[in-house]
Amino acid sequence: MTTKTLSEANRIIIEWGSNGKQITASELAKKLNELGLTTATGLSYTRDRIHKEVNRLMKKRTSKKSKTKTKTSVTTYDFDVDTTFIATGYTVADLAEKMQEVIHIAKMIGAGDPLAPCRYREILMANYLSHEVSETLQGCDAFKITDKGKREVFEYKTKTCKRSKKTGGILPSSLEGRYDLSSQINWEEQDKYLRKEKIMNYKYHYYAVFNEKQQMKELWMLSGKKVYNLLLPAIREKYFQDKKHLKNQSLYVSLSAEKIRKNGTCLIKM
Repeated sequence: MTTKTLSEANRIIIEWGSNGKQITASELAKKLNELGLTTATGLSYTRDRIHKEVNRLMKKRTSKKSKTKTKTSVTTYDFDVDTTFIATGYTVADLAEKMQEVIHIAKMIGAGDPLAPCRYREILMANYLSHEVSETLQGCDAFKITDKGKREVFEYKTKTCKRSKKTGGILPSSLEGRYDLSSQINWEEQDKYLRKEKIMNYKYHYYAVFNEKQQMKELWMLSGKKVYNLLLPAIREKYFQDKKHLKNQSLYVSLSAEKIRKNGTCLIKM
C-alpha cells in the first residue's frame, strides 16, 4: 500500500510499501517510471505531476463525506500502486504539453492550425478517408495525390448531432451541409464561381455528424457535380432576389439531410 500525506506546508510525504518507508514525490515518480507506468496521456511521471494529482485526489476525496483520516489540516490518501491514479493521473500541464505537441506535429505535416474552429474534425475525417489536410482554411479542406500525380481536392461539412429530448437518440436532421457563397457581379460570373471555385471543382463533398465525444456517427459522400446540380436552383433563386435585401444577408444555401441521404453514398451509418 502506498500512502500519500499532504502536510500543512503543502508538502507531500509518501510511504512506499508495507514497511512504511518514506520517499519524496521525485523518488515516487522515478519508481513509477522504472515500472514502465505512465499517465493516461502517455507522459512520464514527474514530481510536479505527482503533487498536482495528489492534490486533486485529496480535494475530491475530502469533498465527499468519506472516512479520510484527518488531523488538523493534514489529510491522508491511501491507494494501491495499480489503482486508477496510475492509469488516469493527468494535469493541466499534461494537457498543455500535449497541445504543444499536436501543434508541432500539424506544422511538420503542413496541416495548418489544428486548434482552429472545427479543424480537429477535419483532421479526424481526413485520417478516416486517407486524405491529406489542407494547410490553410481557405479553399479545399483536404486533398489527395493520385498515382498519376493528379491533385484531387475535397470539401468537408461537419455538424454536431442533435438529440431527441424524449429518447436522447441522435435525430436524423443532424445531417446537413451549409454553403456560404460570395455574390458575383452577374449570373454568368456566379455560375463560373460555383463551377470553378466553390462546388463543382471538388471531386467529392463529405458530410459528417459528430457526437459530444467528437466521434463520427454518420458520414456521407456526394460528387461535386451532384452537389452543384442539387444546389443550383436554390442558389439561382436567392441570387436574383431583391438586391436591397442581399446587401443585408449572406448568399448561402443548405443541402438537407433528406437530399444527402437520397443522392449520396453512405460511408458511416448510425
